[in-house]
Amino acid sequence: MGHRNVQAGIYFLKENPNYQEEKPYAFRFEFGSADVPQSNMEMQKIEPITITDIRGFEQDYSLGTNGFAILKFDSNLTYEDFHDSAKVKEYYYQELENLLKSHLGASEVKVFRHGLRKRHPSFPISTGKAYDYDQPTSVAHIGREIPLNIRTIMFISD
Repeated sequence: MGHRNVQAGIYFLKENPNYQEEKPYAFRFEFGSADVPQSNMEMQKIEPITITDIRGFEQDYSLGTNGFAILKFDSNLTYEDFHDSAKVKEYYYQELENLLKSHLGASEVKVFRHGLRKRHPSFPISTGKAYDYDQPTSVAHIGREIPLNIRTIMFISD
């Protein structure tokens, strides 16, 4: 049986030259100021995008060809352990670094950040208060904080 595909539309942040001066933002609660807009973001839906179910075909994908690879990885942490940031940093980071060193043939790998997303019962409606966990995202995104990432890597390397 071959790959299963579905067609979907995915929302992306629309390019805007203003983002060179002001980082995109959206308040997830009533801000209450006429001077500051609730958001400076404009989204655009890109479609159709083909989403492929690669289950059963993981071995067909490689970092060199596809920009990602699927690796078999059995952590010693339990599901519940991932709610404990200290355990994740102490144990999982080391497990992941060892896996990546082995797979990539790297002499050094450093995991320096992680996040746990756990849906609050009111999501996507904001409570106006801070959540214990990051909420699921509803738009495509990547870390575009390249200067911050470079500074972090340089700090870790020292």
